[in-house]
Formats: sequence, C-alpha cells, structure tokens
Amino acid sequence: EAGSEHALTPDGNVLIGGFCYIDGAPNTFHTTFVRIDPTCGSLDTSLAGVGYVKRTFEGRTVLRGLAVQPDNKIVGCGMIAPDNSGSGQWPGVFRLKANGDVDSTFNGTGYNRLTFEGSTGNFYGAFVAPDSTITCVGSGGNKIGAYRFLHDGTLDTTFSVDGAASLALPNYDTGVGCGLILPDSSIISMDNIYSGAGNTRVIAMAKFLYNGEPDTTFGTAGLATTNIAASAVGGFTNRGLHATLLPDGKILVSSIGDGETNFSMARFLPNGALDITFGTNGLSLVSGPTARGEGMALLSDGSTYQFGDNGPSGLVLKRDADGQVVSTFGTNGFVTTLNSDPNGRGLLSGLVLPDGRVIGY
Repeated sequence: EAGSEHALTPDGNVLIGGFCYIDGAPNTFHTTFVRIDPTCGSLDTSLAGVGYVKRTFEGRTVLRGLAVQPDNKIVGCGMIAPDNSGSGQWPGVFRLKANGDVDSTFNGTGYNRLTFEGSTGNFYGAFVAPDSTITCVGSGGNKIGAYRFLHDGTLDTTFSVDGAASLALPNYDTGVGCGLILPDSSIISMDNIYSGAGNTRVIAMAKFLYNGEPDTTFGTAGLATTNIAASAVGGFTNRGLHATLLPDGKILVSSIGDGETNFSMARFLPNGALDITFGTNGLSLVSGPTARGEGMALLSDGSTYQFGDNGPSGLVLKRDADGQVVSTFGTNGFVTTLNSDPNGRGLLSGLVLPDGRVIGY
C-alpha cells in the first residue's frame, strides 16, 4: 500500500488515497482510500462501514490524483487498463459515492477510460471546479495537457472543442507529473520529461485558459520547459512532482531531484519563469545519503514542510519562505519519523490542518 494523495472533506475529515499491488491472486493494482478524523486519527467508518475501501476498474487501476466534491463524493484519476499485462495503459477518471460505493451516475459505469490524444498515458491530478466540472491533468505520447469532464462523467466539449487540450513536448518520454487549478479556473499541467542529455529529467509545465486554449503569456506559447532536474523514478511508484500555488500566484514544485539523493524544491513566477530569489537561483536542493524528497505542505507564514525518506525512516524537512533550510527544526532542518522501520515506511506527502497541526502520511 502507498498513500500518495489527500483531500479535506466538507465535514472536516481527511481522505487519503493511493494504490496497492496484490501479488499472486488476483495479481492486480487497485486504488485504496482511507478516511480519518484528523483530531484523533480514528477511522471514519461511514466509508464502507470500516473507514477504508479498495476499488478496481477493469483489470488494473492506479491512482495518481484525488479530489472530493462538495457532496462528499470521491473523484479519482490515474491509469486504467483492461488487464494486468502492463499494456494498454490508458488515462482514466472515476467517481465513488461518499460511502465508497461506485457512483454509476458517472458515465454510466462509474468511470471513463480514454486515450491521451490518441496515445497511452496517465492522468496525474483531478480538480473539481465551482461549476461542478472535473478537470484532469496528464500526459501521453509526446503531449502534456488536460481533459475536462461534465458532472455526469462525459467530456465537456466546450473545453478546446472536444474536451481535451494539449501541447507537444520537446521529448517523447514522460514521467509522473502533477497539476494546479488557478482561481480563474485556468489549469497548469506539469511533468518530468527527458532533457535530451543522458537520462536526466527536467520539469515541463503547460498552462491552459478555462476554454482550453494555451495561455500565451505563460512560457513560450503556453509551454515552459526548465533546467530544473526532476526524478527519473517512475513506473508504478508515485515518485514524481508535487505543486502548490502561493497566494501571490507563484508556483512551488517539490520532488526528488536528479537521482535519489536529495530533497528538491523550486519556485516559479506566474509566467512560468524560474524565480531566482528562491533558494539558490530558484532552487533549494538538500542532499543526503538515499534522501528522497516528495510532497509538501505550505504553512501560513510561507514556510514549507517537505516529506520523504532515507530508506528505513521517514523524513520531514522545513524551509523558510525564501527556500532556506530552517536549521533549528529537528536536526539541521530534518525531523525523523517511523525511525528505522524494517519495512521502509517513508512519507510521500502531508497536509496542514486548519488549526496548524500537520499530518504526514
């Protein structure tokens, strides 16, 4: 099991989602959800009667993105495949009722599996807009972009004519991305792509307006490619990019940097350019033996926690609002959790509760 996504529910509980691989029979990947009361960590048994639920659509389902609607229904997205052979890996979106049952009012089946602009691919983030539309960001083939769905799970053809918007990437291979929805309902899709130099991956971002047209004020004609290294770890793990929108419109992106020996965080301006006032010339890179940084949580003063591990233990790194390590936090900026667990229980992400406490998972 790997919990990698979260959402606060309208009633104040926390939904954590991820995916699991079961070896042997039935030898499959499925989505997993756990809902907890954040005041004490107890399971919310209104979810499937026990506080957790597992769901598979078709033969294989891998969760990459998660959102909760105002009615407490659960929207998930990622990869859905007809079987477990590893072929035919298509982007897909699904919806569950608040109690964890499949919501058959969503596309008639509870899910919608489709191609990414005619290719295999993945969705990496799901966002529910005030108008009840659902936008999923992702990539496939040599393209990065977004799909928008109506509340009933069918494509919204007012979005870029056919429901899909994309831009071509300079290199074919994509990794594990993420995205953001902005207050004006524009959308940013991110991925880590090969730079063309060896096996190094870098961050690429594409921005689309609400109607699906590329935002030409962002990057070059809507696409911003950077020289910020990102993890080459992909496959069925969720090691990839995590993004947060700051109140001033700047964008924080965290990940493992190149390789698996650091905690990486970069800040970008609203136009997609690197913000060189953050960290060192826009990047805060903290290295250590087998240090693997993942998701982040933003605090009210602009400082951040970045979650990760060093193999056997979970790690939390604190930076100030300028991207500098807060050395007074823990030991040289790090706090160790789940110390030396033989199962290697690291942290993939976390969130800040309304009262300021932080949950890592």
